[in-house]
Amino acid sequence: MIAEIERKYDYKPELFLKQPGRYMLSGLHSFHWALDKNILSPGPDLKWHVSKLLDKRNRDYQELLDLNKKLIILPRDKKYYPRMDGLEWRLSKIIS
Repeated sequence: MIAEIERKYDYKPELFLKQPGRYMLSGLHSFHWALDKNILSPGPDLKWHVSKLLDKRNRDYQELLDLNKKLIILPRDKKYYPRMDGLEWRLSKIIS
């Protein structure tokens, strides 16, 4: 699956190092939509954060709501870890 994602999005690890938290990798459209709309954000605590704007009664959002406070899956190689200042920037943009 990772190879498919890499081909589809032209994934380059160096983008993670140069751009503070602006490039994220995920396999589902809803994740990209939520990231772009500042509804979902990785935080410097290395957990996902979901905006309180999402209505928990709407089952369409359940996949995103389930991510709240879940650990981010990080690469094995620490040189590809996201920058903490980038994660802080992303989290500061989340809609509360």
